[in-house]
Amino acid sequence: MGQTVFRVWYFGDLLPNTYYLKMAGVPLLLRVTRGLYVLLAFVLQTNVLFFGLAFAMAAGRDRRVWLLLWVLLAQIAYSVYVGGDAWEYWGGANRYICIAMPGFFVVLSLGLHTIVSASVNGVQTSWSVPSSLVRRWSFALVVVCTIVAVNCIHGPSALAEALLIHPPLHTGRGDENDQDVEIALGLQQVTTADATIALTRAGTIPYFADRAGVDLLGKTDAHVANLPARMSAGPRRFIEFRPGHVKFDYAYSIGALQPDVIVNLWTHAEEARPLLRDRYQGILVAGRCVYARRASTRIVWNRAILDDCDDQPSHSSVTMTGR
Repeated sequence: MGQTVFRVWYFGDLLPNTYYLKMAGVPLLLRVTRGLYVLLAFVLQTNVLFFGLAFAMAAGRDRRVWLLLWVLLAQIAYSVYVGGDAWEYWGGANRYICIAMPGFFVVLSLGLHTIVSASVNGVQTSWSVPSSLVRRWSFALVVVCTIVAVNCIHGPSALAEALLIHPPLHTGRGDENDQDVEIALGLQQVTTADATIALTRAGTIPYFADRAGVDLLGKTDAHVANLPARMSAGPRRFIEFRPGHVKFDYAYSIGALQPDVIVNLWTHAEEARPLLRDRYQGILVAGRCVYARRASTRIVWNRAILDDCDDQPSHSSVTMTGR
């Protein structure tokens, strides 16, 4: 309640900006269809038998088991309603479902223990090992195999990442996060402290550059968040819909706000090209081309390396066809 009161006082709105960004102007059928699609992919990837076993354990059990699964079902329903997450390609449970997965694993462990106990008790063996010990080690082995299975969130390579054999997802030299930090530090050298930076990944660069950001995708911009959603044509829009990434307005974000630097664009970049051509000059920052506003007094021009971004697209960090 305190957070809500503060939000209304500070932002002047009852709901957070991301509600309007991800929900307003996005048809319910589109959200639910995509939400069901990514849910099915998650269940199949995790193993549908695990989910079947967990819910089978709830039959005839007390309310404590059902409580854990009802929390999971509530989060699943929420995820489906909002259309899933923007980062489903990572694999595993998305940000809405993952908070309920610990309870799911408790129930799954109960099911695995029940199956192992029944199997050990039903097998007559000539071993001299006590059945309790066999049950204990068998259960431990099954749990380890289950942990391995559910942590292959984007294939076997995920296990190498978990064991730190390979750098984890979105880390390491040459990764986009590493590149963003390099660009941010480079922008510190060619801009003044009051410069503004337009970009789509509006986190790393403004933070490390310590410059104000213009969020082209609207997470921190109420104007963009309240725009109509821009969807793909045809039936593929039902599975290609990406929450929080379907609203942008170059005429407003670039033409009206006039950021001093543009690091990258989103889709339909042809709409921004006239603005770039008439008002911006390509410069190299950390070996990558960004656009600096020609009339800006916040660009340290004697430190900037001019570059014709259109003639050298391989140097450009401005995304012309998507992310």
